[in-house]
Amino acid sequence: MKNENLQCQPQPGQIRLDRLVKKSHPIAMVADLIDWDAIERDIEQYFPSDSDHPSIPLRLAVGLLLLKCTYDHSDDEVLDLFSRDPYYQYFCGGEVYVRDAPISQSMLSNWIRQLGEEGAQKILKATVELVKRMEMDDDEAAKWP
Repeated sequence: MKNENLQCQPQPGQIRLDRLVKKSHPIAMVADLIDWDAIERDIEQYFPSDSDHPSIPLRLAVGLLLLKCTYDHSDDEVLDLFSRDPYYQYFCGGEVYVRDAPISQSMLSNWIRQLGEEGAQKILKATVELVKRMEMDDDEAAKWP
């Protein structure tokens, strides 16, 4: 699935994440620096459009995977935190604050399984290149996102 946002048009009364998050927060900074389109091009081969699995926006799934690995969360934990943390939602491409994760734990687990080791390595490579581009020292790099 192409890099779709979690919700295209905010509805009346919804809080836009770009007004809620501080752009100086490390998670927001990294989210704005990642080349999400390049990551999508690198991994879309693992998710054919004719698949029987429900499609998940790649930005959402990749974002959840990066947050999960960075903070050593389980699938359930990262989804629970996503539902409460506007920075997690912003990182994953959300436009408005939502109260519930848009996917289930089993959907995320199946997505990660379908991505496989090779796909995960491509995402890791992209994040390593980002850290190099940001020219962070070891202490700063350890804090991202």
